Amino acid sequence: MAILRTNSKHCLGENMIRVKDRRQQHLFDPWQFLSPKRRKMLDQDWPGFFRHHILALLPVQKLSLAFPRDFGRPTKELYTVLGALALQQYHDLTDQETSRQLSYDIQWHYALDIVEESDEAKYICPKTLWSMRLFATELGLEAEVIGATADKLAELFTVDTSRQRIDSVHIRSNMARLGRIGIFAKAIERFPVNLKRHHRPLWEQPEQISGESLQNPSDPDATYSGHKGQGYQVQVMETYSEQEGDKKATELNLISHVEVEKACQSDAQALVPAIEASLTKPVVGRPPAFNIGNKIRVMPVDDHGVMRNGLSTLLGNNPDIDVVGESSDGGQAVRPAREILPDVILMDINMPKMNGLEAARRIHAEFPHIRIIVLTMREGHDDAAAAFSAGASAFLPKSGDTDRLLAVIRGETE
Repeated sequence: MAILRTNSKHCLGENMIRVKDRRQQHLFDPWQFLSPKRRKMLDQDWPGFFRHHILALLPVQKLSLAFPRDFGRPTKELYTVLGALALQQYHDLTDQETSRQLSYDIQWHYALDIVEESDEAKYICPKTLWSMRLFATELGLEAEVIGATADKLAELFTVDTSRQRIDSVHIRSNMARLGRIGIFAKAIERFPVNLKRHHRPLWEQPEQISGESLQNPSDPDATYSGHKGQGYQVQVMETYSEQEGDKKATELNLISHVEVEKACQSDAQALVPAIEASLTKPVVGRPPAFNIGNKIRVMPVDDHGVMRNGLSTLLGNNPDIDVVGESSDGGQAVRPAREILPDVILMDINMPKMNGLEAARRIHAEFPHIRIIVLTMREGHDDAAAAFSAGASAFLPKSGDTDRLLAVIRGETE
């Protein structure tokens, strides 16, 4: 079946199946109405992550298989459909809530890259959501979408999936109402009443009771009955961190395996399937793509390797600065900027293929919150004016003082 690209849409034969071409860029930045701080908040929170890393991975071509060739009217744009279904699961929303979020929430519009102001672009009724979710489920796309998200998170945030643990959570069961805190609170409430009624002397002269007498019902040594009544339980396997303190607080943990079982089922057989599922997850070691902590994330772009290495060495000696990548060409710098989202880019002007001014113009148009510092051997007024016109926040000579460069990177001066 041939695929025809028409008006930035894909059409399968004579069908009315609408799919945006994600490779086609906007001629003008449709999000320029946002202030730099609001744009930065979107880019560094879940909308930016979803837009830059997940949206293009959605299996829209597989979803198109759910529609027959003679489908009589245009479908909703399939990236929007699958993206809305994914965000619905991430935020645990009903169909009605999802329809409202898609209609009004700018975070959803940014995450799904929806720039048109129309019902066709920003409205999906609950009935259509239900139908599209049914199609996606029948095609097995839900696992692919959630799996792609988990794998990308593991890759970008350097999640080590070699360390995982498993635990069970009760849902819709009699045990769900018998949590540790609930049992303890109910016992505290009833114990003094019964003690006063039936053991008056003990009530009037209380004795100190050791805290070791309190047992956790999930403790294997607590001689607790394994029968848990009707309902369901979920086996959840997740990564964990061995770090302590602040380092532990900045690490991301991911759920790698979920299995729903009857509440009366024993936990003894849950570990092996969870381990087998975890073996399919990657163990990665790349630097994180988002700023976690207070370090300034800097990416040098220069066609001279000696210059790049010198900048990396200089910046690496400062504990508040982190070098997160590098590029030898302006054209090659645009893609890492999308993936890494650095705070500062050190951009050379004269480079092959694409010069630094054009690269700065493209990066600034898409990510205006990224500060671009142009470094050059020339100090002419025209070059400085061209750099600032392209979106640079500073223009410095390569022969200048390193302390001034560090001060500009830190935002202490311009």
